Amino acid sequence: RRGVATMATTAWSSYSSLRRGVATMATAAWSSYSSLRRGVATMATAVWSSYSFLRRGVATMATAVWSSYSFLRRGVATMATAALSSYSSLRRGVATMATAVWSSYSFLRRGVATMATTAWSSYSSLRRGVATMATTAWSSYSS
Repeated sequence: RRGVATMATTAWSSYSSLRRGVATMATAAWSSYSSLRRGVATMATAVWSSYSFLRRGVATMATAVWSSYSFLRRGVATMATAALSSYSSLRRGVATMATAVWSSYSFLRRGVATMATTAWSSYSSLRRGVATMATTAWSSYSS
């Protein structure tokens, strides 16, 4: 009998706890649903705001792109003019450089010829000096 009484008390306590848990859960579910509805409303407002901002941004971007395109066209024209000017300058520079190279080559050839003559003269002088030295040495040896 005491066991049955204890079991009945435990069962009633569990039932009471369950009812309180269900009530708490229902309250929490309703609170979550209310929060969800408010969140959805806030999100819808934010989405509309973002869409409006996006439309304004797209319009601004289109204007900026057109402006950049116009600026690019002007830049390309300027660059083409500068390229032609640079090409003309390059041609003049190449012609001047070719003249300078030819002048340097001619000067080098004259220098090489002069150096060859000087080398041959030095060689001849050296041979005469060696011959003179040999004669002097022989003369000294004989003496």
